[in-house]
Amino acid sequence: MKDEIDAFIAKRGLRLETDATKGQRTVAQREFRRGELILSIPPLFGFPIQRGEEEEGSTNTESTGDRCSMCFSVLPLRHPRCSQCGVSQYCSSECLSAHWAQRHHFECLRLKAATESADFGRVKPGFRPWMRMVVGVNCAVDACAEPDTRVPRWLRVQALAWARLVSHRDRHPRHVLRQYEEISKVLGSLTGAVDALCQFGCNNFVATAEDDPSCAAIGHLCCPLVSLLLNHSCWPNAAYSFTRGGELVVRALDDISPGDEISLAYTDALQPRGRRRKELAAVYFFDCECTRCSGSTPHARVDELMDRDAGELLPRGLPTDFAMPAAADAWALTVVKELLAGGAKVDVLVLEAVEGQLARDVSFAAYSHWRECQDECIDRVGADESAQWLWPWAAAAALHVLAFYALVYPPAHPLIGHQCLKTAQLAWNALQSDVKKGVVDRALVKALATSALSTLQAPSLKRQASTILGLVDED
Repeated sequence: MKDEIDAFIAKRGLRLETDATKGQRTVAQREFRRGELILSIPPLFGFPIQRGEEEEGSTNTESTGDRCSMCFSVLPLRHPRCSQCGVSQYCSSECLSAHWAQRHHFECLRLKAATESADFGRVKPGFRPWMRMVVGVNCAVDACAEPDTRVPRWLRVQALAWARLVSHRDRHPRHVLRQYEEISKVLGSLTGAVDALCQFGCNNFVATAEDDPSCAAIGHLCCPLVSLLLNHSCWPNAAYSFTRGGELVVRALDDISPGDEISLAYTDALQPRGRRRKELAAVYFFDCECTRCSGSTPHARVDELMDRDAGELLPRGLPTDFAMPAAADAWALTVVKELLAGGAKVDVLVLEAVEGQLARDVSFAAYSHWRECQDECIDRVGADESAQWLWPWAAAAALHVLAFYALVYPPAHPLIGHQCLKTAQLAWNALQSDVKKGVVDRALVKALATSALSTLQAPSLKRQASTILGLVDED
């Protein structure tokens, strides 16, 4: 089991080794450059987030499938579904065929039997996808165990990794275990359902699309190999995304040298340390001791500054009526320029830029205010053509949001790429507005668009960045 996993990852330049503190860790066997693909693999099982099934505590008795079972895209009005089970729906015939070949032929009829069970209504809508997950994973694992069944190597490796994951059943909340037990009753003869649900609960991945600027959750993925390999860090050197081809993709966020551990962030880094650690302890059952959560590293110092209580004070120079000319704080411009120059690391220069700032200027509260300012400006301009004078304010707010991102996310993080693109678009609109004095110039717009082009992976977003560059060059 272990040898087959080791051989699979060795071909991808990775090695799994024991660690005295973490149990095990995965290190690079070769150099990975920033943005380079580390691993790409289809999940053992995945399900899209559907209307009526979004919340764990939902009491909605009707769930409406509105996303593709393969790529999680929103379904068109007319779309195909699996003719065998009637459960899985697809955005196209291509996705239907790909999903069937990938794994749906293992799970199809058993999914149908589970959803037609007389006890199906006893499972809360928020847990019904988890029930489908148990069926799907069980079918795939059973298929891999059959000596005469031909399955792709990636699927066999995923099944082997699944067998090595820990469930932490004794640490799950009682109300969650009760729902898992209800699911187990619905599934009847399927053994080990509760353990499997616990296993998934502390090892699943939230799927986000590479081409979605908001990085909103569109589904959940059971990808045991990645769960097994990559430990958590609040300052990771890798990040994952879900492709329209139905694969979980891991890319390097910074240059990785041979021998370096490769890590992911299990929780959003843009929240206070106490909240991050509480979530990690509640969901994944460990206490985080990464470079941001402990020690005296630059990352930990930035965390301390961001954690300060800003009270009721608004960031300096940001009146709610936008009556003053738009302006960006010097520290934010310094951090953004470092990012665009290819640095973007929390080094001495960045620390000097933020160290002396008040909590009203550098804190999670200040970030929230700038984010709200950005979104409000965009909404107001979109709703009222006479509000074009807000473009400079939107650009100034976007610059601050980008600066905060650079403080808490590694250089090639997708959110930094998305925000670079958004800031470039808002800054270009500001330059085209009637407001003569702004916070941006053409050189900054070009640098922002160039950074977005090099960071983002989705072709549609790359085209948007290229369009901005073309406009700047033509002007």
